[in-house]
Amino acid sequence: MIPSSYSRVDSDDAEDHGRSVHGWQLEYSQIGRGTFSGRLEQFHLDNFQIFREKTNCVLMKCGSSWPGSVVCVLPINADGCARSGGHELPKKNFGLLSDGNNLPEILTPNLLDVVSIVFDRRWFALQAVDYGYPKVANLIWSQVGLPMSNEQFARLQVFFAEMFKQVEITPAIVSLPASRASLEDEIVTVLLECLSTTVPVNLQSETRQKILADAANAFAIRNAFDKPSIETLCLEVGISRRTLQNCFLQSYGISALQYLRATRLNAVRRDLKRNALQDNPLSIGVIAANWGFWHLSRFAGQYRELFGELPSETAAKLRTV
Repeated sequence: MIPSSYSRVDSDDAEDHGRSVHGWQLEYSQIGRGTFSGRLEQFHLDNFQIFREKTNCVLMKCGSSWPGSVVCVLPINADGCARSGGHELPKKNFGLLSDGNNLPEILTPNLLDVVSIVFDRRWFALQAVDYGYPKVANLIWSQVGLPMSNEQFARLQVFFAEMFKQVEITPAIVSLPASRASLEDEIVTVLLECLSTTVPVNLQSETRQKILADAANAFAIRNAFDKPSIETLCLEVGISRRTLQNCFLQSYGISALQYLRATRLNAVRRDLKRNALQDNPLSIGVIAANWGFWHLSRFAGQYRELFGELPSETAAKLRTV
């Protein structure tokens, strides 16, 4: 059961940050360089799960919420652009409405402060009809982008920022029946007004460039031990080196080599964390070699450049927990 009380978790690991969301199955990979810092605030009302997360580097996010849910994502602040399906999302005044069972893969901006409002689709559709917004009842069955006016977006930013400020000061707000009901009613009203006044934009299907980039990445992961070269990947996917580079740049904003290395380094980090808890752990060198990193000092430098710590420090932190 998802707890109703307010909680706040600070994390220095992107994967741990994603796993802190109650009732979700998420995978976060760190793509941006440096020590990760994340904060997650969350609570659950009778019909809403609300959480706010702040992150300080580019992440790749994918996964799902609980069955039957709809997720409305509203950025409070962002530095840089987000990408989904190989498309660059608008930098300002733009939210997302998604099926919780089929969340779009998102590449986040460098810095992000975002609120997610999660609710049961059928329940919210009934609320929309009861409040006199039948079009919204139909809208929530779609995966759409939500472009908003400056005024509407500013109102949402102020509302949710103030809501979390007050809940942090007085956590009992989300536990006491009267305040819970009042807060839920305000959220329903604000969301319905927002969804009824915006003109939704259908989320585009994945670009051909992203499909090719992902095919190359999947092949590289399957054959990570052999660490296939860029030339091998080009032959596998059937495109030129220049085209492959353009596919990664347009889909992920970085070169093929940078993205493929970041993917493998995230895999090493996950294995290091699991391995550190075993009775007879493997050596860091063996784990690194399994993902194609045979030069240990070079690997350690690349790992520290991405995560802000050495692989031995990652393992040591878990052994002392």
